[in-house]
Amino acid sequence: MKRKKVKVLGLSHSQSQAGSYIAVLSEKGGRKIPVIIKPAEAQNIALKMEGIKTARPLTHDLIKSMTDAFSIDVQEVYIYKVVEGIFYTKIICSNGIEESETECTVGDGIAISMTYGCPIWASMEV
Repeated sequence: MKRKKVKVLGLSHSQSQAGSYIAVLSEKGGRKIPVIIKPAEAQNIALKMEGIKTARPLTHDLIKSMTDAFSIDVQEVYIYKVVEGIFYTKIICSNGIEESETECTVGDGIAISMTYGCPIWASMEV
């Protein structure tokens, strides 16, 4: 399946869903994809975008510490389909021997991508 690399263009409050946020993903020179995410993921993404370090690790930082301790490399985040407004996303990891795919919310996928510095890919269907 064809896919395109996307990056986080911005983050804002959702006008339609109270308490939620919208992360805007963008293809290089192409389409923009608005994605509704939860406040916790939005906070983590905003901190990473601004380069702000917290006094204590947030959940995604804790996950990074654990994967680093066990030599697990997060290679990419892949948004592979959207059904009724829900973005299906997986994190692709490797321990150097085998690869693993783990389902996650799109907000967690974006936050993990920003924590690890790995690319986000979106299928052309998305």
